[in-house]
Amino acid sequence: MNKTLFAVTLLAALGAAPALRATTVFTEGEIDVGIGYEAGAWDLHIHDEANDIEYEPGEGLFCVPASAARTVPADPAFAFLGAAGSTVYILPQIEIPGVPFVGIGADEVAAGDFQGDVVSLSLVGLTGPGDFSLFTVDGFGVPTVYWNSADGFGDVLSVAAGGHAHYNWAFTAPGDYSVALQAFGVLADGTTTRSDIANYQFKVVPEASTVLAGGVLAAGALGLVLRRRRA
Repeated sequence: MNKTLFAVTLLAALGAAPALRATTVFTEGEIDVGIGYEAGAWDLHIHDEANDIEYEPGEGLFCVPASAARTVPADPAFAFLGAAGSTVYILPQIEIPGVPFVGIGADEVAAGDFQGDVVSLSLVGLTGPGDFSLFTVDGFGVPTVYWNSADGFGDVLSVAAGGHAHYNWAFTAPGDYSVALQAFGVLADGTTTRSDIANYQFKVVPEASTVLAGGVLAAGALGLVLRRRRA
């Protein structure tokens, strides 16, 4: 199994303690929020690129380590991240060892299914102790913000059919987050179709030990189970 993830299942209750469901924790490497559409059905999922394994959104947990902490710059263009000088936790748009490299891909959307060969992905909700935003920074250091929970919900990110890109995923406070996403698009026949809402889980941790404290067990503690959706 690739070191970019580990999947842990509590196989049986220990004493009076209840069993925990399987949880896949992503700690580094390339992992995508995947968008699929086939035969009239949407499929929002998580795609582990290194192992070509797919997971349901609720099966995965993206771990944002303390090393992902950054200071919000004084540049007003970055005010969406919070007050200048405050701390923000960012999974970056470039790959860095020890941090998940999270992209968004519509590899499983065929050309010709949607008008313009484009689907949309919208931030429709957030649960967590702070705000969340998705943005990129160009070669001149200028940010483009796609989603920002501080401004509300409903912002739309356009994704090309078969396309794939990486972004900065920013969280303003440590803790557990559930990011609610919904895909939609206009089919070639003019019909608009929407997916169910999918919730993606992130754990922003100031100390690595809090991963264990939060109920996610270390690899090898009891047993490893991979839930493979496709070879």
